Amino acid sequence: WGPTLDLPESKSFDQSLRALIQENGVSDQFRLMGSTTDIKSKLKQSDWFVLPSTNEPCSVALMEALAMGLPALVSESGGNVDLVHDGCGLHFKPDTPESLAKQLKRILAGAFRPLSPQQIRESVRMRSATVVYRQYHKLYQSLN
Repeated sequence: WGPTLDLPESKSFDQSLRALIQENGVSDQFRLMGSTTDIKSKLKQSDWFVLPSTNEPCSVALMEALAMGLPALVSESGGNVDLVHDGCGLHFKPDTPESLAKQLKRILAGAFRPLSPQQIRESVRMRSATVVYRQYHKLYQSLN
């Protein structure tokens, strides 16, 4: 298995990325899947979701991946840390490629065991707007 990359429609980028993967001898660890409109299918084929963005207040793509039960590797920015916690995935320091690379190596080496897909989905469900609303409502009711 290996990371799944979704590439933009760019032949020059595609060619340079393929060359880089080949040069580093990691062709067996990457599948370049191209773009799609069938996100659910691509997520089902993936082992991990990697969000290297350093400015994501609340990523819908991340929430979709977690809702599918995928562990995630995210930067320590915005709402990422609130969503990816307690075995749901790993964090890396923003704007630090070395930190991202270190965590990717942990994943590829199998040195981190994430929660099961069912546990990850449940963790996300417990932070849904409906659940949080009910918790606040219950709290406010108890104050009366």
